[in-house]
Amino acid sequence: MFGQQDSHTHASGKQVQRVSYTSLDESKLDGLAPLKEIDHSDLLGQGLASPSPTVSPVKPSVEGGAVPAETVQSFICREPMLDSSGRMAGYEFMLRKSPGHKVRLETRAVLRLYDEVLLRNVMDMDIGRLLGSRLAFIGISPASLGCRLFEDLPKKGVVLVIRSASELIDNPEETLANLIALKEKGFLIALEDFSDVPEMSQFLQVVDLAIIDVSSEDSQRLRHMVDSLCSQYLWIRLIAKNVESTEAYDACRKLRFDYFQGPFLTRLEELEQPRVGANHIRLFELLNLIQKDADITELVNVFKLDPMLTYKFLRYINSVGGGLVMKVVAIEHAIAVLGQKKLYRWLTLLLYSGGTAHPQDRALMENAMVRGRMTETLGREAFSPGELDNLFIVGFFSLLDVLLRVPMGKALAYLNLSEELIQALVHQEGRYAPYLKLAIACEQFEPERIAELAADCGLDVQKVNIAHIDAMLWALEVEQ
Repeated sequence: MFGQQDSHTHASGKQVQRVSYTSLDESKLDGLAPLKEIDHSDLLGQGLASPSPTVSPVKPSVEGGAVPAETVQSFICREPMLDSSGRMAGYEFMLRKSPGHKVRLETRAVLRLYDEVLLRNVMDMDIGRLLGSRLAFIGISPASLGCRLFEDLPKKGVVLVIRSASELIDNPEETLANLIALKEKGFLIALEDFSDVPEMSQFLQVVDLAIIDVSSEDSQRLRHMVDSLCSQYLWIRLIAKNVESTEAYDACRKLRFDYFQGPFLTRLEELEQPRVGANHIRLFELLNLIQKDADITELVNVFKLDPMLTYKFLRYINSVGGGLVMKVVAIEHAIAVLGQKKLYRWLTLLLYSGGTAHPQDRALMENAMVRGRMTETLGREAFSPGELDNLFIVGFFSLLDVLLRVPMGKALAYLNLSEELIQALVHQEGRYAPYLKLAIACEQFEPERIAELAADCGLDVQKVNIAHIDAMLWALEVEQ
């Protein structure tokens, strides 16, 4: 949940609003250890504290024109948003219309219809719990600025992204009044696709963020745009959209952007040096021992070679949430308390956060957790309980190549995984592959592909959306 705001000076010299956060209430997790070295309660071997939110297709009633009468079937997509330190700042939520629902002309009424579907789905998510210390970016069209649903939408931490913002100048008095009213309610406002014309100044005067597509601008023009915005509107925070690579991310950071979104986070860049350190090798060794049902003594011997890993494990076991009568001081006892299956999941998380991790690895880990949980959830009706762990591993390890900066085949060579898992991860084949592909597709913007994969898995829109939201909420609670 969001706290109070206060002003501070950005490194660029502009005044911005700092938002102070308070963490989520600690929830019961599914036996997966948190990585932050703090005390937690009710964590071992439990399910989520409350039921997953339901996300339903709706039949909106839109004012101002005829709209399609059938239920709108749409998939919820998300895109991570990182801050300048490489940490996860939030998500942008988007709606992708299913291929079966086509409209020849996107009139203002039709645009409002889809905006209303997105807003209703966001409210069904229980977005307040989903946010935690994140921002939620929700794209709407200028036609929807007067929508009544904003009254019921949580305000704190919600950024309303005005798409096609250049259209605001077509009806300046009404749209400006609507923007001011939304700000007074507590929303943050961002403009996207705005033109560099004098008429836009009145709108830039009242918004909080500006979004620039950095993939469509050369470096000289981009620098000019940033300098112009920063000099005229000191309070505006800048978002770099469509950041393609780590190199582009670093360049945008130097240009004083505050937030960054694009495929750079999950894209393997072949020119980078591999990052397989000694801490990774130790974790791989433990994971392989668990895979072959090694004796506890063998696991203990490896733990003893790494004092920091031993410290982290004992600290977790003795956290407030452990429910233990006596403090655990021996690794043997700790492994017995947690169990090897849960220990395996805990160790996989350390792959993304242990040792001298890259600043972006925490964000990469959260994305991997969402993939793992979503892949597992999508397959619950098709696989036995014993195989769901494999689905989680497939989803979670699907970013191992990006983490280690090596091709997937080489990354998996460190692990003794079954051939079925390797087929899914390296070749995207086999029984697990469709569920992994579907989880990844929900990070992207191809509705036809999502619909096709959902059909292959025997899942409808609602089940996919529910699995997606469940995975995001679960990953956030683990992170907290």
